Amino acid sequence: MNKKLKIFITIAITLFFEIFMYFQLISNKIEDSGKSKMVQLIFIGLCLVTNVLLFIVYRIMKKKNNLKIENVFLIISVCFGMIYLFFIPSMLGTDELPHFLRSYQISVGDVVVKNPEKNSTYIPRGLSEITNMSEFSKRYSKDKIFESTDYKDKVKILNSNVTSIKYSPIPYLPQIIGFKLAKLLRLSPIFTLFCVRSVNFLTWLFFGYLAIRLLPSKKIFATILYTSPAVLSLVSTCSGDTFALGMMFLMFAYILNMIKNGKKVSKVDYAILLALSLGLSTYKMFYVLYILLLFIIPKKSFKNTYHKLLFVCSIFSLSIALDYFWFYLTSINSTIQNPVVTKQLHFIFSHPFYYFMTFINTFAQDLYYYISNIVGGSEMCYSIVRLNQIFVIPYLIILVSLYYDGEKNVKLCTLSKTLIVVICCLIIGLVSTAMYLDWTSHKLGIGSNIIIGVQARYFIPLIIPIISILPNVKKKIKINNKLYFLVILLDALLVINTINSILIALVQS
Repeated sequence: MNKKLKIFITIAITLFFEIFMYFQLISNKIEDSGKSKMVQLIFIGLCLVTNVLLFIVYRIMKKKNNLKIENVFLIISVCFGMIYLFFIPSMLGTDELPHFLRSYQISVGDVVVKNPEKNSTYIPRGLSEITNMSEFSKRYSKDKIFESTDYKDKVKILNSNVTSIKYSPIPYLPQIIGFKLAKLLRLSPIFTLFCVRSVNFLTWLFFGYLAIRLLPSKKIFATILYTSPAVLSLVSTCSGDTFALGMMFLMFAYILNMIKNGKKVSKVDYAILLALSLGLSTYKMFYVLYILLLFIIPKKSFKNTYHKLLFVCSIFSLSIALDYFWFYLTSINSTIQNPVVTKQLHFIFSHPFYYFMTFINTFAQDLYYYISNIVGGSEMCYSIVRLNQIFVIPYLIILVSLYYDGEKNVKLCTLSKTLIVVICCLIIGLVSTAMYLDWTSHKLGIGSNIIIGVQARYFIPLIIPIISILPNVKKKIKINNKLYFLVILLDALLVINTINSILIALVQS
């Protein structure tokens, strides 16, 4: 098949799916003709932008045959991450509203909330109006786009997520910088949102680029995993998960790089790993266990066993201390009592085997749900996204096949592999138990035979550690720019599918 025919077929397939998704959009009856035209224009604009970016990427791939993997990561992330950043409507990123409100709280100095049970935030009226209006089109009115935000005119707004107002300021450092810049530049409410999202996204690009560059093996697998719609749609919004996801990815890449190169640990290594661990420690309590992966650094990298124990235990202890200090600060200001959680915890201890089977049942029933949502699916954007499996399944197949890229895993001893398995299992177990204690007990009552609220995105940081302990493969697939372009084409169609799903949900509401 000649090149011109291949290009023609690619264009034809792309246009076919775009027209099909456009038909899905217009088949929803909208009484308001103005609203109907608006969503159609947004979709057409989205397709035009995506197609232009596809052409640019194609030209880059054609001219440069040996792009470094970290540069491929940047190209895909920038192209499609920016589309998510600008096209996902305000506050429709995954858990974006509570993260937006919490980061604004911290940016004005309200770091430790005195009365978290009151569950409210004072925020400029202009910013509040892009968060709490039921009519999304009003969030993008002329005054929200062009008039600067009045920071003196404040109103009280309900924060719908009680947990988020206890989060520490560390995961919100990028968003805080975004708010400070927006205030300095006197930006309008909508451009304030874009500014906060942009700084958060740039932080992810920094972490991701360094991690891919440092990662000694499975670079291509990691690139395709971390440029999936599930990740890009998350890191391009105001989510506090961005910072933690980036730190965990960079930490493990740094550890594997040290093992691969057999280098002796230095004060710089200690400072970097300590900073990453402290940043991670106050994000979510169960992720503190991720820091114990430092134990897989071999003894030969240290002066002796005592030096290794001192190195790892000091970092872990300081991280636990910071976590406990933050927990102490927030708990002394809270009067919230939760008897339901206490009853659920008592049930677990009284029926350990039943809970174990509940845990197994949860993942056995919805195994494909968790696998597919690692790439993208109904977890995105408050569960209103419905991705077409004709795009998701090929993406998953390519991701799995990239394990056969010919790169050998870093050699780890049996003890290190066992430790990785134990830590990953403990994190999965603690995440699930936390959801069973809180979310499940409130929604389904005490002693439910299934856990709800567990999301696949919680386990994305565990995938590269798990991949690193698998045996090396003898068969090798050929990796070239054609495969990259196929992934980018799928990414483009998934971007359009994502925004199209959101538009359909908005016109139906």
